This record gives sequence, C-alpha cells and structure tokens, in this order.
Amino acid sequence: MICTRNLLTVVACCVFIVPVCGCWPGADLIGTYEKDISGKQAFWGGYSEGQTYVLLHDIFLKRDPPETYNSKIRMYAGVPPRELTYCVRGLIYSSPDSIEQYRDAPEEWPQIKGIIKAGTKLECTKIIGWGTLMWPMSHTIYATVKDGDYTGKLIDIKDLSLRSRVKIGFDEEYVLHPNPDLLKKENEVN
Repeated sequence: MICTRNLLTVVACCVFIVPVCGCWPGADLIGTYEKDISGKQAFWGGYSEGQTYVLLHDIFLKRDPPETYNSKIRMYAGVPPRELTYCVRGLIYSSPDSIEQYRDAPEEWPQIKGIIKAGTKLECTKIIGWGTLMWPMSHTIYATVKDGDYTGKLIDIKDLSLRSRVKIGFDEEYVLHPNPDLLKKENEVN
C-alpha cells in the first residue's frame, strides 16, 4: 500500500507539478501565447511604427529550426559578432563570427538563409508580445525588408537593437532602441 501511494505521488508530481514549474522540456509549449501589442506605444522604445531604417552592416537572415517554439518558422536578423567589436557571440540569436566564415562553410549554418546587405531598408511594422509559463511576458519588434533579395520578409530585429529598462504601468520592462552602429533612420542617411 505504501509503495503504491509513493508511486502515485511520483506520477502526480510528474504529470502536474513538473510541467507547471517548467522543469519538463515541454513546459514552454503549455500555455504559450502571442499577442500583437503594436498599439501600445510604450513598448516601441526607440523605434516607431512605420519608421524606415537603413542597414549599415551586412547581417544574416536566419530562421528557427522547425522543432523550436511552437513549431512556427520565424525569421531573424543575425549579427556577425567578430565584425562588430562590441558584440559577443550569441547576442540573442547566435551567428557565425563573420560573413566570411559563413561564406566559407554555409553547410555548417543551416539556420542561415542568406545575407541581407548593408544599405537595405527595413520598416518597423509590429510588436509581438509573447509569454509562457516560464516567461510571463516579453516582446519582439518586427520589421519588413523593403528592398533587396529578401523584399517582403518579416524579421525579428532584436539583434539589431540595444535595450534599456523603463517603467510601463506598474512594471519595469526592457524596451528596444535602434543600435546606431547597425541602423540609421532613412531620412538621416547621406
């Protein structure tokens, strides 16, 4: 009887408690949500909806492997860290150290779909707030590629941004600002 009770306790813990506390690898898939929060001005930080920026450095166009985060394919801007002295490997999304390293062995980087060239225009189009049981709320700014080889692609521009903490309502949140070494407003480019 005692052995059965212990077994039931272990099973109940594994089925109910472990997923809720996030110790189970699939916990982030339970209760995952996304919401367009573009209308909440405070979350735009240093960006603004509809503002066009010019890319000042070649970057990577990356995608999620299909097995990650809700199996949705997302596109990301990836920064080559060794080409930008202040960057460290794997800012938000890891990348090869340089554009040249990628060109020498693209098969080693299957998540990279190509290179977005310096001079390409990116228009800020939306902010998606997201969360899981483990991460109650975060947000990502997306921009649409306006010209070049990837025109029309919607990409996460977190790696092209700097963060600062601000008070929004009762909470302190991180907001994103354009990194001046990577992005410049279209009307400020010579």
